[in-house]
Amino acid sequence: MGCLLGHGFRRAGHDVALIDIPARAARLSTKGTVTVIDEGGNESTAGPFRISSEYGDAGPHDIVVLATKAQHLPAVADKIGLLCARDATIVTIQNGIPWWYLRGLPAPHGDRPLHCLDPGGVLERSIDPASIVGCVAYPAAAVEPDGRIRHVEGRRFSIGELDGQERDRTHRLAELFEQAGYKSRIIEDIRSEIWLKA
Repeated sequence: MGCLLGHGFRRAGHDVALIDIPARAARLSTKGTVTVIDEGGNESTAGPFRISSEYGDAGPHDIVVLATKAQHLPAVADKIGLLCARDATIVTIQNGIPWWYLRGLPAPHGDRPLHCLDPGGVLERSIDPASIVGCVAYPAAAVEPDGRIRHVEGRRFSIGELDGQERDRTHRLAELFEQAGYKSRIIEDIRSEIWLKA
């Protein structure tokens, strides 16, 4: 999902860095580009990218898209700050219930930590909930053996603030997804959209 979005953002003219596990980062960095095969079988290549497995190599960004699998987030949580410029927006794209699920909700449950989703509280300590915009991804994509990304189906990314408000950043994000060739809806209740997909 990260490469699929990075490809779209780069084709739209934005500066994009890709952070991945060492083996995949090494394979991507030999070319410095990402090739996507769309639903119709057409290929397109975007680049150049800054590609690394080291978070500190990417430099600070205004928008950080976390497309990491939820179970791997705690291992990288303390490095995410290295990617963030001041007042950066962090877009979370993970399936299932996110660790921030109760953040921004009214009492009595609002802002309570979900320890089962964030053992030891490492995500809570490392990622300021005020920087998060939730995202539900409907596209399906897979990595081919040769490293190309196959976009199987789907074009919708629903986004929403944790407190349900619309902000300038929410509209900028929706526009960014649209520029990348996707549909993006701003959802007042992003939690309902999580359950809808589930």
